[in-house]
Amino acid sequence: MLILNKNNKHWNENKKEPKNKSYPDIVHETSKLEPKWFDNLNLKNLNINKISIKLLENKNCVVTGATSGLGLQTLKTMLDFGAQHVTGTYFNDEKRANNVIEELNKKYDKKRFKIIKADARTEEGNKLTFNKNKRKNKLKLEDKYLPIHCVDINAGIFGPASMNKKHIFNIDDKDYDAVMDINLKGYYLGVKHFAKQAIENNIENGSIVCIKSIYGSTGSLFSNIAYQMSKHGVMGLVRQSAIELARPNDKLKLNHPIRVNAVSPTFTDTALTRPMLNNKKIFNVISNSNTNGKLAKKEDIANAVVFLCSELSGSITGVDLPVDCGVLSESVPTYREVKDLNNDGIELLSCCGNTTE
Repeated sequence: MLILNKNNKHWNENKKEPKNKSYPDIVHETSKLEPKWFDNLNLKNLNINKISIKLLENKNCVVTGATSGLGLQTLKTMLDFGAQHVTGTYFNDEKRANNVIEELNKKYDKKRFKIIKADARTEEGNKLTFNKNKRKNKLKLEDKYLPIHCVDINAGIFGPASMNKKHIFNIDDKDYDAVMDINLKGYYLGVKHFAKQAIENNIENGSIVCIKSIYGSTGSLFSNIAYQMSKHGVMGLVRQSAIELARPNDKLKLNHPIRVNAVSPTFTDTALTRPMLNNKKIFNVISNSNTNGKLAKKEDIANAVVFLCSELSGSITGVDLPVDCGVLSESVPTYREVKDLNNDGIELLSCCGNTTE
């Protein structure tokens, strides 16, 4: 083992010199040195903001639902982390898509991204997004951008929010079907068509990330029955596809494993949540319900997606990564409620007291 002595020179504990100096003595003396010795390592001028961390270098990515909210933030973050190319999909709002393209053109090389209209609920929409021939002939992408290494399956809807339309006894079947069509079938088709092209293109280190929700791990009176069912179902999709794609299989022509994971955000400011968050009372309730008293940052959620797409997470598959401000770790009573009790000067604040009698 090598350590540094006070002159920044290596000292080998296996050597007898310096005489009468044991390994513990050297460690003890080194621990008392002034921090000035770090000056010799030339770290003073290191500017971490200028370091380019290209976690997605040489990777082609897809983000579904990429023209607003978490999808748009993730597309930008992928480009910032060095993705070779990102294909972003949308379906409904062409004006918004054009505005996004104009915004992206100001910061990124237009060859590095493409925004396309593709219905995530359909086979045709997913073929246009993922199929090599469609990408070449319909989207006119260069050959190096045709194979896809990672995907963020994000496109989704919330469904009915009115208390008169969202419960198991009063939800309309059309509302239920609309949520399931995009939040479950759309996710299934995304995983299916990404995996098919990964096999056909012999992709190494392929990664799928499904945007789930904390509501896919709990129930909530803020939610609705269709959304809850869809997000719980996403985790079943993630776990099942993760084990099916976890190792090479000659008979299935699967030469390389494909990792499949979920990211579960708590509330953040997106187009999906803004109608509720615009109400100050609702905003205060939601933010205070998170353990840290804040909404999650879109950037933090996008960073989690990039991590799971990158090879830094190479041994991670079949997991749900919450970006939730600690809320899934908390049980009743909540932080805010216990704080109120503390403020009342109550000394005994545990569930069971100090006695077994």
